[in-house]
Amino acid sequence: MNDEAELQSILEITNKKNASFRYWKYDRIEGTFDSMSESETKAEFRFATSEFPHLAEALRIPEMFTCCNGATASGLEGLCIVLKRFAYPCLSKQTFLSSIMTSESSAFKQRKHSISKSSEVLCIHSFAFPSCSQKSLSLFEKHWRYQGICVAVFVDDGWGIEMDFQVCGVVANAARADLSKAGFVTNEDKSVWIPCQRLDWLGITWDSACGTIEIVDRRVAKTTNTIDSIIASDFVLSARRLASFTGQIISTAPVSGNISRIRTRHCIMSTLSVQHWDSKAKMDSHCIEELYFWKNNLNSIKVRDCFLFNKPQRFAYSHASATRCGSGITLNEDCVCHKLWEPSECSKSSTWRELAAIVFALESCAGG
Repeated sequence: MNDEAELQSILEITNKKNASFRYWKYDRIEGTFDSMSESETKAEFRFATSEFPHLAEALRIPEMFTCCNGATASGLEGLCIVLKRFAYPCLSKQTFLSSIMTSESSAFKQRKHSISKSSEVLCIHSFAFPSCSQKSLSLFEKHWRYQGICVAVFVDDGWGIEMDFQVCGVVANAARADLSKAGFVTNEDKSVWIPCQRLDWLGITWDSACGTIEIVDRRVAKTTNTIDSIIASDFVLSARRLASFTGQIISTAPVSGNISRIRTRHCIMSTLSVQHWDSKAKMDSHCIEELYFWKNNLNSIKVRDCFLFNKPQRFAYSHASATRCGSGITLNEDCVCHKLWEPSECSKSSTWRELAAIVFALESCAGG
């Protein structure tokens, strides 16, 4: 396996212990650890008593450590502090490496894949120990992809795709088993382990049957309510509230595309121009225009076809200098136009002249 050397180096780093392990605050745990029963230990720390030595080794907790307040405690007490603070199981070195470096499931045989509109999809939503969640999941992602599995991981969310329903189910079960062996706790309320062709992930509805991605309805409703509330306040709002609106729009970029940034530019500039985050101001005409644009068009651009490619019906060319401009649009018959700038137009910026040349071409060809 190509990743064996890298994982071995991670193992060597994990084996190192930091004798000066310090915690910002140390509170004595009431009662003695030995007096606790097996059920009490699992209820308090989510681990059995026999598993504590492995956890202490995996977390590199020394036999003794000193806290910032000067208190000295044993490594076992330190481990109890960590587990009580986070109340979540962390992955031990043995289970983590065994789940990564062994290929027990036949689902992880290397094979070729292709993605099409009829692909079956699965969704994995997992949680792990906070300090190692993202790094550990990235190792899982690398391992799964090396085995030929089409999978994507974003922070603590995962998503996989397969061509066949049965194969997708096998891969889902194998991935679930790997996460369990490594000590991860999956969120069963959000996880979708049964392959399907339509699911919500990261605020987007992924439909492999139709080949579309769509902004989920709750996000559309939230943005619409935000716009309505801004209009109801007579366009007087704080920079924080305006930034929230632009953030909701820009987050739709995977579906809406570049228009999400183009049609929020004035709102972003207005947000950056204020001195205080909570200071209120009235929106200018450009921001109001952008606001109404999204109010009228959000529902019409909330769906994107990933497999549809439309060939352009016409091409437009334009050039603008300091004194004149020329444009051309190729239709069934080419339309070519040119003109000299008025003195007032010559004094405007080069960006304005370039855009004016395009508008001039559209108006000329439409009028012809």
